[in-house]
Amino acid sequence: METCAYKTYNLSFGYHKEADILKAVTMGLSEGKITGIIGPNGSGKTTLIKNLSRVLSPDSGSITVLGKALSEYRQKELALITGLVFQEKESDFQFSVFEIVMMGRYPYKKKFETENERDNCRVFEALEKTQTLHLKDRRFNELSGGEKQRVMIARALAQEPKILILDEPIAHLDIHHQVEILNLVRRLVKEKAMSVLVILHDLNFAYGFCDEVVLLKSGEVFKQGVPQQVITKENIKSVYNANIEIILDHRTNRYHIIPAY
Repeated sequence: METCAYKTYNLSFGYHKEADILKAVTMGLSEGKITGIIGPNGSGKTTLIKNLSRVLSPDSGSITVLGKALSEYRQKELALITGLVFQEKESDFQFSVFEIVMMGRYPYKKKFETENERDNCRVFEALEKTQTLHLKDRRFNELSGGEKQRVMIARALAQEPKILILDEPIAHLDIHHQVEILNLVRRLVKEKAMSVLVILHDLNFAYGFCDEVVLLKSGEVFKQGVPQQVITKENIKSVYNANIEIILDHRTNRYHIIPAY
């Protein structure tokens, strides 16, 4: 029987007693796969992953992580399982890249305990995996957007998580860096057997990159499954109120999604 990285049952959440942003969300996210979360602006994508990572607490319903209730995890225990990378913001961090990535080792440290050889090894491994080793002595606030994203993924990797949660990791990046980040995530899933939850706006990337997709509409799960079942002309019309065409490129055997004007 296939296990789930996350399961939710009737998950609901609203800000300040306003109308629910999430409405009875019930879904299972497969372990060892890349699950994309898509939907229009305001559909509840970021609110969902904040509930899954316990940044926010649901008003009702339940969440399980690797078969255990999210509420039963101690914060440090949860940090050993999940690595979080939220949208990159402009930052005045004066820390070096090495120091930023070393922060990912904090869940393993006792109070006042200093870094040891294992910590250094995991940080260097994360830097190498993300191709940021050459940046280790640079100040974080001096980096480009793509470099910052790779460094933040490196920090999450230094935690040695079983689950990686990414909030629009390719937003505001050029096409080269978008492909670079997504290829990095795909390699990590293969090499580290991690589960990845990723919010994506680009339907082409969701279609070609993810193993499964959750399509949200107004805080509810409209459809979940493999990309070919979820990203259809009918579903996109119903959720985004937009017409698309899905075209097969016979040279590459890949599908491309384009607006139908």
